[in-house]
This record gives sequence, C-alpha cells and structure tokens, in this order.
Amino acid sequence: MNWLRYGLLILLVMVFSASAVVNGLRHVSDMRQLITLQKTGAWAISELDRSVRDFTYQLELAGGGQRDHSQLMLSYDLLWSRLQMIQVGDDTREVRDMPTATEVILALELAMRAHESAVLTLRPGDQRTANTVLQSFVPVREAVHRLSVDVFNRQSAPARQVVIAGMAPPFALSLLGLLISGIALLLLFLREGMRRKRQALEDELTGIPNRRHFAQLLQQVGARSQRDGARVALLLVDINEFKAINDSIGHHLGDSLLQHIAERLRAAVRQGEVIARVGGDEFAVIQEGLGSFEEASMLARRIIEFLTRPVMLDGHEIFVSISMGVSFYPDDGEDISRVLACAGTAMVLAKQDAGNSYRLFEAEMNAAAQRRKQLSEDLRGAISASELMLYFQPVVNLRNGRVTGVEALLRWHHPELGFIPPPEIVSIAEQYGLAQGLNEWVLREACRQNRCWQLEGLAPMRVWVNISPAMYTQHDLVASVVQALAESGLDAQWLGIEVTEDTTMRDIETSPGILRDLQELGILLALDDFGTGYSSLSHLKRLPISRLKIDRSFVNDLNNEPCDMRFVQTLLSLAKQLDMEVVAEGIENQRQLRALISERCACGQGYLFARPLPAAELEQLLRDGSIGKPLQLCVSLPDDSTMDADSPSSGSEDEPSYHSQPGTARH
Repeated sequence: MNWLRYGLLILLVMVFSASAVVNGLRHVSDMRQLITLQKTGAWAISELDRSVRDFTYQLELAGGGQRDHSQLMLSYDLLWSRLQMIQVGDDTREVRDMPTATEVILALELAMRAHESAVLTLRPGDQRTANTVLQSFVPVREAVHRLSVDVFNRQSAPARQVVIAGMAPPFALSLLGLLISGIALLLLFLREGMRRKRQALEDELTGIPNRRHFAQLLQQVGARSQRDGARVALLLVDINEFKAINDSIGHHLGDSLLQHIAERLRAAVRQGEVIARVGGDEFAVIQEGLGSFEEASMLARRIIEFLTRPVMLDGHEIFVSISMGVSFYPDDGEDISRVLACAGTAMVLAKQDAGNSYRLFEAEMNAAAQRRKQLSEDLRGAISASELMLYFQPVVNLRNGRVTGVEALLRWHHPELGFIPPPEIVSIAEQYGLAQGLNEWVLREACRQNRCWQLEGLAPMRVWVNISPAMYTQHDLVASVVQALAESGLDAQWLGIEVTEDTTMRDIETSPGILRDLQELGILLALDDFGTGYSSLSHLKRLPISRLKIDRSFVNDLNNEPCDMRFVQTLLSLAKQLDMEVVAEGIENQRQLRALISERCACGQGYLFARPLPAAELEQLLRDGSIGKPLQLCVSLPDDSTMDADSPSSGSEDEPSYHSQPGTARH
C-alpha cells in the first residue's frame, strides 16, 4: 500500500508541473505563503482548531460505533499536544496575547481535564457518553474557531503580499521551482507522518513518554501487577510556581529547564522504570516490584534531591521546588487509573507544605480535598461580600511602652466549618487564584481602619500588613497598595508591608525592585519570620528593609534554663550593623521581656501585651493606655521572675499556626 500512496503523490506532482505553463507563478506564491504561515502563530492556532474539530468528529463516530477507541485516543492526544504548543510555545506568544486567548485556551483545557476519564473509557457505540462529552466541547470548538479567525485576520496582509510579490520567480523557472516544491511537499508529508506518529507517543520537548503513552504503559503495568501480585507505586511530580519561573526567565529558558528536569528525573530512577511528562509542569513515575512502602518514599526523597539542585541557564541560577504525591496499586484502589488520581490528590495536599515535599496517599485525603474545594468556593463569596474580618495586635516600643503600630491579621469564621486557620486561607487562595482579591481586601480594610482611628482622635500609628507569596511574585503589588491608600485617604507613612524571607527568595532578581518601589511611596518594609528562611546576607543587603522581625521560635528559647540568648544576640547584632530596627514576636512572659530589654531590642509584640483583637476592642485598650503596663511590671520584678501560671503558651491562638508552615506569609 505504501508504494501505491507514493505513486499517487508522484503523479500529483507531475500534474502540478504540467499546469505550471499557465499558473506556475500562482502555485509557487501559494506554496511560499503556506510555508510562511506555517511558521507563525496563525498556523499553530489553525492546527488547534483543526484538531478540536477532528476530535469532535471522531467522538461522534465513536458514539455511533463507527470508530474504534484507538482512533479516538490518537485524535485526543494530538489535541493535547496542540494545546500544549499554544500554552508554552515561544512562537505562539502572539496567540496568547490576543484579548480572548487566555479564556478560550483555559476553557479547552478544563473541558479536556473534566472529560478525560470519560474519553479514556468510552466504548464504541456508547452514544450517551459521547453526546455528553460532545455537548461540553461544542461551545469550546466554536470559541477556538473564532480565535483562529481573529488571529489570522490580525496578521499583516499587506506585509505578506509584499513578501509573496518579492518571491515571485521568472516564469521560465516556474516549472523547475514547482518540481522542487512538489518534491519538498512529498518529503514534508512523509516527515509529518513520522512526526505525528512519534508525537502521539513522545513528548516533543523532553523526549520522554507523553500523556497518551503513559496511559498505555499504566494499563500494561496494572495488568502485570494483577498477574504477578506485585505492588506498584505511582509518583506525580509537580514543579511549584513554574509559571512564575517561566515568566521571569523567559519561555525559551523555561523549556530548557523542563529538559534539565526530565534528564535529572531519568537519572534519579532505576533503569527500566517509567517516567513521563503528563502536563505542562507535571511528571509521573511508575515504580514496579515494590517490596515495601519505604522503597517508594526513598525514591521520592531521591527525586527531590536530584531535582532541587540549582540549574544554571544562560547565567541564571535557578532554584526549583517540587511537590509530589505517591499512591500504591492495588492498595489505594482496584482500578489503576483511580490510583493515579489518588496520587494527584496527595500531590495537591503536598503543595500546602513548605518548600519541597511529598505525601503518601491516605483515604482521608479525599475528604480533605473536598473540604478545600468547598472552602475555595465559599472564600470567593466571602471576599466579595466582605465576610472576612481583620484582628489587630499592637507592636510596643520596649523602651517607653508606647504602641508604635499594629499588625493586621486575617480571620474567617465559616458559617458551617467554624474558624479557618489563616495559613489554610492563604494556601487555598493561592491554589485557586484568589490571592490577589484576598490581599487587596486586606490592604483596603487595614488602611481604612487605620484612617478611621486617626479621624477618631487616636495618635497616628503604622498598620502592618502581611503579603502572601503569590501577591508578591505574580501580581502588581505596588498598584494594589497605591489604590488602597487612595481609597482610604491614609498617608503612605502610616502603612507598613511585611514579607517573609522565603517570599523574597522566590524571585531574587525582581524582589529588590518591587520593595524599592514601595519604599519610594513612603512605606516602611519589614522582613517577617527572620531566621527561619534561606536568604543570604548578600541578598539581605540588597533589600530596602527597615526592620527585622525575630521569629517566635527564637523568643521561645529564652524560656530555657539557662536562658539561651545566643541566636537573639546574633540577630540583634546583625540588625544593628545593617541599621535596621528589630521587633521580637511572641513575647508571652516577663522572663522573655526582661531578656529582650537587656539586649536593647527595640520593639515587641505578643500575648504579654495583648492578643489579636477586633478593631473596637483594641481601640479601648489604646485609649486606656493599658497595653504598655507589662513594661512597668518588668522594672519592678526581681531578675529571676518567670512566666505567670496564666500566661498563654506558644500553642495558643495568637499566630503560631502561621509559623507551622515556613515560607507561607501571614495575613
């Protein structure tokens, strides 16, 4: 059959050559125009449009029993490849810049993810399932087609005409040019056929199995496991905040980073173990023949070790953090595809942990994932309806007992689930794209309340607001701050911004610039949880920080016998050398207060002075001047005074839960 196809193609080229006598120039121009268009975003989006239409057509035929499942899957996986080309390709940037492109591309991805299991299990003749899937894809298909038309119309037609006109060869050479074009067309056709076959099984960027090939290998592994009675581990690996990395270093270097990660992943696993790229920044590993669960944990730790080593790309030192979910077949389910979903659930929960982390799937995780989904929907409504609350905790000058400022702390009392811990609120907001709205609400409310206190006659003081990592790295923080100040009428000098060490380390290149822009507005900046992160001294010197906040874990060390002042003394000395003010968090008893005063710590906050309180309750304390009384008591106590029996412990409801996740900013 191959020789017949090649013979027909050669005959077609000869017919084209004969027609060159009358229209050779037009054919050459059309061919050149086709080649020109193939190198643009218009070609990429038109291929996506064609793939969407081909998939829906194959789906209709499969539902009617006229196509087998393998043909449907070939069309489906080719559609995934075209979609990923649009999402991450450097040549398709012009498509993504179209006004409606992001919405259309996201809608297509969501539709494919939502119906992936239905497509994978669709049997020929299952008209009902096919129609259900088809109904979801029809509006997306039309939207993709409209986007394709818009992209093509956006191209500069006059410029193309000039290019085409300039390429027109003399008529005498048209026959030779057409023959060459015909042969090139034949070679391109053959090459495209081989490329499509390879693309259906292999990830074009990294050269490892793609989603479709992985699904096939997964079913084969499941069959072997059932036959041999062996346990299999499935590991899903996700690169944390890859989009931010990609935007920071550029898509070209982002692609190189993915290639490096694939190479390191291949080096981390044993010979013969399956690795695959199953998403833009997701990889999967199949580990067969497990003797114990610990073997999977050892592999997970080994992958983290290999993948988190710094990568040098074009002079940039890139640090990657990963989250990983691990599940086991048949322990976590009788269907191996379902076990893969369990690994995905564990991976999502691993993202809540600080830095590089992996989690083994547990049955309770399904309930936890459902809870997070419900909370994300409720949080969206709570932000828009202003159902959240801000509590305020005073910051006290340890020399004179005056309140120099307050820290704004987020509170949410869910009508059904009760009090939601602030770290969980921040984590959900960042996972479900609510971080910008949440941070902007906190900024507006904090500025508004501080301005109200000033208008009611309280002495001016600064309100400190914690900024989450996503707001700092992915959104226009400076613009949001300017808007909050303008709406509230608060002068910029009475607003302070707190960021954590790990937050500033997420984007080392742009962090100083963002903070300097805030500083130029007249806003003071503080580095929160100092001593718990991984920032270097050279990086710290580049940041326009005016105060350091000593993490409560070091203040707690002052309760030890003998009193452990070494680390606090080191931090205070460092801050003095850098001309920065120091605030000690979590002061809970007189012993800690006396030790900090003896080392000339400038400011402090904690339960010893006041718990986080609603605005009205804190206002009463500010008016009666009782917040600074612990300083007066400190002077009158003997040197060996210790914590009162009624003093709250570090596990109280102050803010220790925020610090149980290093690197997560507070609100």
